[in-house]
This record gives sequence, C-alpha cells and structure tokens, in this order.
Amino acid sequence: MKKSSEVCKLLGVTRKTLRGYDKIGLLHPTEKTDAGYWLYDDAAILKIKQILIYSEGGYSRKEIKEILDSPRSILDGGFDEIIERLEQKKSRIESYITSLSLMNEFLKAPEPVLQVLDKYYFNTHPDNGNFMQQLEEGVSAVGQKIDNSNVDYMSKYLVVVMELITIGLLKNKEINSEEVRACFVCLNKTVWNLFVGGLSQNTVDFILNNNDKYEFAQFMSNRCLSLIQELNVEAFLEEFCGAGSYEYLIKVINGLCVKKEMVTMKF
Repeated sequence: MKKSSEVCKLLGVTRKTLRGYDKIGLLHPTEKTDAGYWLYDDAAILKIKQILIYSEGGYSRKEIKEILDSPRSILDGGFDEIIERLEQKKSRIESYITSLSLMNEFLKAPEPVLQVLDKYYFNTHPDNGNFMQQLEEGVSAVGQKIDNSNVDYMSKYLVVVMELITIGLLKNKEINSEEVRACFVCLNKTVWNLFVGGLSQNTVDFILNNNDKYEFAQFMSNRCLSLIQELNVEAFLEEFCGAGSYEYLIKVINGLCVKKEMVTMKF
C-alpha cells in the first residue's frame, strides 16, 4: 500500500487530482486511515495509470469512468481509438518541438544575419508573425529534397537557409556593400563547419595548411554552390525574397569568393 503522496510522486499526479477522482467516483483510495492518510494498493495504482492514459488521449473524466465501469466495451472496441488519439497528440507535440527547436536555432544565428532580417524582413512585412512558420515550411521542403526532413536535419541547416535568405533580401544592394559582405562571411563559416563536421582534425588541419589562400577561397565558393544546388533552394528563395534573389545569391558567391574578406577569413 502506498500513501497518496507516494502515488503522486510515482505517477506525476497531484493530490487535487486524486481528490477529484474520488469525488466523482472514478477512483476511490483503497483505504482511508484514522490518521487521515489515503492509501492505494497495486490495483488502484494500475487503475490510475489507465485513467492517465485515457486522459492523455483527450477523454473526459466522465467518459473514462464509463469505459472503466464497463470493461466489456474495451473488449468490444479494443484500443484502436485511444491509440489513434495518442498518435495524433504525439504528432502535435512533435510539431511543437520542431517549431521550438527551430526558434532556438534561429536565436543562435550570427548577428549580421539577425540584423538584416530585422531591417529588411520584419520591418517591411506586416505579417511577420508568420516568419517562423514560413521558415519552418521552407526548411522542411528543402529537407525533403534530399529525403531528410527530421528535426536534427532542420536544426543543422536552418542557419544556412537563414543566411541564404539574408543575402537574397539584400538583392538590391551592391555586391561589395558592407551588409552583403558580412552575410557572405557568415555563410562561408557555416558551410565550412558543416563540411568539416565529418572530418578528423588532422584532415582539417591539412586542408587549412596546404592550400593557397585564393585556391581555398575558390574551394569554399564551390562548397557553397554545391550545397545550394543540393538543397535546391531556388524556388523557396524566390518566393521568400522576391524575383531575382537566387540569381543575386549566385552572383554574390562568385563575385566575393576572391575578395580580401574571404581570402583572409579565419576558420
């Protein structure tokens, strides 16, 4: 037999919840002692677990009582309905986790990227409250291009997509402008980190120490272009940033790859 406090700790319920169960006849304590303790045996604890399962599935306490008072209904209907309800809830929760994960990664973006988004997106879009939804849909669509749209993938490539967006938003700027160069540097550093993620430190050191600076800058330019092609972001970028943004992005990468900022960049 366990006290109500022990049951609460074990199952993650409150005493108020147990009192509510008792009040409507859903579940009574196995015993109430003279000292005022409510005690529950194993059968009662199992029943609480059943109640919690149905509660998670969206059933009201009245509905749960009807189900548990009529065990035959379970035999007749099986658990298909509750399983379906729980699967739907699981899907919703996973969606919430995805959104929060993306928001968390968004907040980690480089400062130049956040500044451009704030200046050229949030201040010019009256419906900017939909930004994260649009970004999530876009990254998810990009993920599907290479058959990998899970949360880990989206978190991994979110900053890349954001950096591509920021350059696209700057399409009316001169390529050599300070804002464009800052975002271009951020993009290259992110792409580099993605590239070396699966390499040993010795290999990374060899690449950094055994390549002419201009050759390495061209190598990074090719890495950026290759990733952009792999992600197939053209349609998404044009929709998000407007016509001409994808062409401008390619122009930026090809035009800035041998500029001083890129050649002297520290990785």
